[in-house]
Amino acid sequence: MAAWLLLLIASPAAPRRASAFRLTQEPHDHRYASAFQSSPRQRDAAHDRHRNDGSSTTLGESAYRDAFDLDSTYRDFAHDTLDDDSLRSAPLEFTYRDAFSGDASTAASTAASTSGSRDPAALIATSAGLAYPMAAPIYVAKSQLPVMMSLKATWSKYADLSSWDGSKPCDQWTRITCWTDGTIRRMEMSGLGLKGSLPGIIGDLTTLQELLITKNWLTHEFPNSLSKLVRLQNLQVWSNYFNHTIPPGLGNLRSLYQLHLNINYFKGGIPSTFSRLTNLYRLFVASNLLSGTFPSVICTMTTLRELRISGNHFEGTIPACVSRLKLLYYMYVDTNRFTGRLPNSIGTMANLQNLFINQNSISGPLPATITRLRKLRILFMSSNPKLTGRLPRNLGNMVGLTDLVMEFCNFSGPIPPSITRLTRMQRLLLDNNYFRGPVPDGISRLTDITILYLERNFLYGTFPKGISLLPKLAYLNLHSNLLTGPLPTNFPNAWFPEWGQYNLRDNFFNGPAVVTAGGRAFCPVNATYRSIFFESSLAKNCLTYPAGSPCVKAGVVQVQVPTHVCKRFCNADTNTCGGKGYCWFGGGRSPSCDCFRGYKPTADKLSCVKA
Repeated sequence: MAAWLLLLIASPAAPRRASAFRLTQEPHDHRYASAFQSSPRQRDAAHDRHRNDGSSTTLGESAYRDAFDLDSTYRDFAHDTLDDDSLRSAPLEFTYRDAFSGDASTAASTAASTSGSRDPAALIATSAGLAYPMAAPIYVAKSQLPVMMSLKATWSKYADLSSWDGSKPCDQWTRITCWTDGTIRRMEMSGLGLKGSLPGIIGDLTTLQELLITKNWLTHEFPNSLSKLVRLQNLQVWSNYFNHTIPPGLGNLRSLYQLHLNINYFKGGIPSTFSRLTNLYRLFVASNLLSGTFPSVICTMTTLRELRISGNHFEGTIPACVSRLKLLYYMYVDTNRFTGRLPNSIGTMANLQNLFINQNSISGPLPATITRLRKLRILFMSSNPKLTGRLPRNLGNMVGLTDLVMEFCNFSGPIPPSITRLTRMQRLLLDNNYFRGPVPDGISRLTDITILYLERNFLYGTFPKGISLLPKLAYLNLHSNLLTGPLPTNFPNAWFPEWGQYNLRDNFFNGPAVVTAGGRAFCPVNATYRSIFFESSLAKNCLTYPAGSPCVKAGVVQVQVPTHVCKRFCNADTNTCGGKGYCWFGGGRSPSCDCFRGYKPTADKLSCVKA
C-alpha cells in the first residue's frame, strides 16, 4: 500500500485527487476502474443518482458498483429508479471524476488499494504529512459572477439570495453547486414562486450540468439561449406556465439525460430536432397543450427508458414504429385523443413495465401479442369505449402483472380462466364492460389481491367461493351483475377487514340477509351501511330476514327487491331476460330488460328478442 501512496503523493495531481477523496464516505471498489476508461462526460453521468441501498452514508457504494458491472451502454443507469428530488442530497459527482482523472491503470491501482479504508482522504493526507481536510475553498469563477449577480437582482424579490456574494465560497451559496474551478455545475431554484420570464442570461452559464426551476410561476416563451448549455444533462422546468412552443434549440443539448417539461402550457408538437438527443433517458412532456399526431421523432429516440406524453391533445393512431424503443420501461400516452387499433408490434417491447393507454379512443380488440410482455407490471386501458371483443385467452402469460385496469370499455365474453395465473396481482378492475359467465374458479390463487372490481357486467353463477379465500382483499365490488345463491356464512365478518368496503347490491343473492360488521348487526337493504371505516351495500337483492331481526323491526324489508321479481328473475343463471339481456329494477319501477347487442326488449320489457 505504501508504494501506491508514495506514487500518488509524488504526482503533480496528487493534491487535487486527495481533495476529491475528501467528499467520499464509502470505500472504493476495483470495479469502478473500468468505468473510468470512458470519456469525462460518461464517467460524470453515472453519479447523478444513487440508490437507497440501506447505507447510512450519503453515497451508496453499491449504486455505482451495480452500474459499473454493466457494459458502457448501461453503466450510467443506476440512477433511473429514483425521484429527481434525490439530487438535492446526492454528493458532488466530481468527487470521483477528479479522483480517477488519471489513466486506467492508476485508477485501478487507487481503487483496489483503498478498498479496505473507511476514509481514503485521511489516509492519503496523513501519509503526505498534510492537514486534513486539505482542500482550499472554491469561489465562483469571475467569468460567471456577473451572470449570477444579474440573476440575483431578478430573483431576490422572490427568494433570499443574500448568500450569493462573490466574497463567499461557493459551498455557502444557497441552491448552487460549483465545479472545482468555481464554475456553476448545478442550479436548483424550485418552489420559490419565481414569476415573469426565465432570464435568457442563464444560457451564459455554459458549464451547467443540472438546471432545476420547477414549481414556480414562470411564463412566456422558453428562452432559446438555453440551447448553449451543451453540458446540460438534467433540465427540469415542470409545473410552470410556459405557454409557447417547445424551442427546437433544445435539440442541441446532446448531453441531456432527463428533460422534464410537463405541467405547463406548451403548444404545438415535439420538435424534430429532438432526434439529436441520443443520450436521453427520460422525456416528460405530459399535461401540456401539445397537439398533432403521435410525434414520429419519438420513434428515433431509442435510448429512452421513460416516456410521458399524457394529458395533451395528440390524435391519430399509435404507430408501429414505437416498438423501436426497445429499452423503454415506462410508457404513458393516456388522456389524449388516440384512435385506431394498437399495433401488433407492441408485443416486441419486452422491457415495458408500465403501460398507460387509458382515456383515449383506441378501438378493436387487444392485440394478442400484448401477452408477450412478461415484464409488464401495470396495464391501464380503462375509458376506451371503442375497445371491444374478448380479452386474449393467454392473458395469464403476463406473469409480472400487479395492476390490470380495464374499466369502462366494451370488452365482452368470459373473463379468461388464465387470469388466475397472475399470482402477483394486487388490483384487478374489469368493471363496466360486457363480460359474461362465472367468475373464474381459480381466483383464490390471487392471494396478493387487495382490490377486485367486477361490477356492471353480466357475470352469473353463485357467489365465487374463491373470493372468501383471498387474505388481503379489502375492496370488493360485484354490484349490478346476475349473481345468485346464498352469501358465504357469516359474511363478511369471517374474512373481510373491518375497514374494508364491499358492494354486492343489484344482484339476485338469496337466503339470510342479516350480517355483521365490527361485531354489530345491521340491515344492508336501503342503500348502504356507513361507518368511519367503510361504506358497503347488499341492497336490492332477494335476501330474507329472520323474524325479530333488526331489519324487520326497523320496517325496511320492503325496500328489498319485490318478491315477484325475485321469483321471476332469480331462478336459472342464464334465464334472466331469456339469457339475452340484463334485468334492471329499483325503487317503485317495474323490472325491465336491458338487452345485449342484436336484441331488443319485448313489449312487456321482461324478455329480449332479435332486433
